[in-house]
Amino acid sequence: MTESSPLAQKPYRGVYAVWVAALVATVLIAIIVPELQRAPWLLVAAAGVVLLSFAVQLLVGEARGFILRVAASVFGGLFVMGVISAVLALLAIFTW
Repeated sequence: MTESSPLAQKPYRGVYAVWVAALVATVLIAIIVPELQRAPWLLVAAAGVVLLSFAVQLLVGEARGFILRVAASVFGGLFVMGVISAVLALLAIFTW
């Protein structure tokens, strides 16, 4: 008998985990990195979201829906990063 991973029982948990990781990474970048150096770090974080999405979905071990879950992870993570970046850009414009 084989044991399934906890993520395999609810495969969309991995998608939400990537979204949360994107949120945390973007907020940390917003807090730690100076304004003029944020764009390169956001690109590094976006690459990390893509790699993390693949890693988490491979960890799930469920073949059915793999592409859909990876796409949801990547696009959701990038959407979260985009919204936070847009808010930061508006704050930079109005506080300058």
